[in-house]
Amino acid sequence: MRKMLILAAGVGLLAPWAALAQNRDDEGLQVGDYAPSIEAEEWLNVVSEDEIPSLTELRGNVVILFFWVSWSSGGEALLPYVNILSYNDSVGRAGGVFTIGVTDASRRSTQPLIDDAKIFFPVAIGSNAAEDYGLEDGVGFVVIGPDGRIVYKGGGRGDLNAAQNALERAIQESPPFKTHPDEAKLCYRDLVKLRKLIKAAEYPRARKLCFEALNRAVLGDRLKSEFVEINDLIERMGYDRLARFEPLMEARKYDEAAELLRDIVKRFRGFDCYMDAKQLYEDHREDDERFKQAAERFDDEDAAARLYLEARENLISRRFGECFDKLTKTVTDYPKTEAAQYADAMLARLKKNKSVQAIVRDHEASAQCRLMLAQARNLIGDGRYKEADAILRKLLRDFPDTVWAKEAKEELKNLP
Repeated sequence: MRKMLILAAGVGLLAPWAALAQNRDDEGLQVGDYAPSIEAEEWLNVVSEDEIPSLTELRGNVVILFFWVSWSSGGEALLPYVNILSYNDSVGRAGGVFTIGVTDASRRSTQPLIDDAKIFFPVAIGSNAAEDYGLEDGVGFVVIGPDGRIVYKGGGRGDLNAAQNALERAIQESPPFKTHPDEAKLCYRDLVKLRKLIKAAEYPRARKLCFEALNRAVLGDRLKSEFVEINDLIERMGYDRLARFEPLMEARKYDEAAELLRDIVKRFRGFDCYMDAKQLYEDHREDDERFKQAAERFDDEDAAARLYLEARENLISRRFGECFDKLTKTVTDYPKTEAAQYADAMLARLKKNKSVQAIVRDHEASAQCRLMLAQARNLIGDGRYKEADAILRKLLRDFPDTVWAKEAKEELKNLP
């Protein structure tokens, strides 16, 4: 198979390779040398050639190379630990660290190993790069800094801890300035989502997504700046709306002023403009009687809307009695609201449905009928059958078509 290449990282290829030629000795590459390209017959854990990792494209990330060979057993046993390291919260891909496996083994022998160890980072197979890096037994680690230079090289099977320590030092001394490619893909996906959320004016959800993406992007990366800018843009949108408040108050348009603040509080929850709008609303409601009256009208609209939405949820879950109660309360307590109009229409539809009517009747009669049945049963227990009979017959007269009437009939049948 045609060999695929990872290009050498660093600025200016000729100078690094000249330095490399001078530094080569029996031990191969040394710390401070530019990392050379890696030749491989095949790559595992890449979908297409476009996903083959390139050290040039990875410049800005810290890269860790893990080598093992087919002719010396034991190196492959470190694979699960390297995999854990590659996804570590502090030094893994979210921190701008990219892991690559390198082996001279074939696909046939390597594929089962990475499947069993659940390896997800790219693996170069059929590669002799261990010789270029001077790893005599073919097993070891190389850590490459953001500038493309080797910052650590260690051979041997017991080198995982030393490699991790070197990796952590590299991140501290020369922090990555480019987001890990896998994390960058998620960030670009989030950018598309953010545009849709902003277009739909779902700003709290957009803010949450911004902060999730900010945690993925590495400090100094343009991606991180983009999400900061988007968050700032939404904040400015909120303050632009808030700037309309004082002119509305000066024009004595109290309904519009109250509605404006409430809209900002609703749409920009979590932003600074949300806190400012909320404080303005509370202050003016306390100090300005005309604003207070306007605000109270909106309070009624909110309360009615909540009741109506709860009634709809009850209807969907077939809790008709509770639905009927909330619709009735919406119409009775908030008759001048828009929600009351919808509630009244829904009540009319419920009353036309005979099966629902029966359930509603049972629900409305529930409290009183339960009380009457309990009284009758207590009287029966005391032997006062005549009084019990009178209560049960009253229940039958007052609530004839309910489930409670059936219970009353049963009790009457069993009277001595």
